[in-house]
Amino acid sequence: VHCDLDNGQTDELRQIWVNQHNQYRSLVAKGKAKNGTHGGFAPKAARMLKMSYDCAAEASVMSWIKNCIFKHNPGSDRPGYGQSLWSGSGSLFKANMTELAVWSVHSWYNELPTHGAPADNILTWAVFNTGIGHYTALAWQNTHRIGCGVVYCKGWVITGCEYNPPGDVIGSIIYEMGDPCVTDADCKCTGCKCSQEEALCIPPSS
Repeated sequence: VHCDLDNGQTDELRQIWVNQHNQYRSLVAKGKAKNGTHGGFAPKAARMLKMSYDCAAEASVMSWIKNCIFKHNPGSDRPGYGQSLWSGSGSLFKANMTELAVWSVHSWYNELPTHGAPADNILTWAVFNTGIGHYTALAWQNTHRIGCGVVYCKGWVITGCEYNPPGDVIGSIIYEMGDPCVTDADCKCTGCKCSQEEALCIPPSS
């Protein structure tokens, strides 16, 4: 991963952001992601796409989080991108960017074991309002490009990722359920390659 952006982020950090997302997407796809507090696991994903890094998405999210305002900017300011934010203070303010990236993605993913996703995997307003929207953005099947950043503010830190294409479409399925791919044809997307080891489909743009 390389982005020609002079914004304090490193290529190593970019790789960590994308690796963390793919690690959790793989866990979900394999049916190994704990779903809610009742025991049990989220359903396997038939065609979960592997994410790659998007420098334009990083430029977009950095232009917002550098303002040190912990809320989403209007969607019209980031056309075509979904957005997840995280903030921390206290000892977290002293953490390095790598640790903050790992912790941010973990906290977003952790909404799944904390709140649980529905059996039909459909994102309704009721489901969204349980506080699972960062997890669903992370696990949205058709989102396959991300750009992220970390900004240190006065005594606290903000991180964010933007997602392309955006997920969290109300009334839509988070991902298609079923056994993960074995062959490229199972991915049912033009030019996709099946990574059996990861249980992910790799889009041609990766």
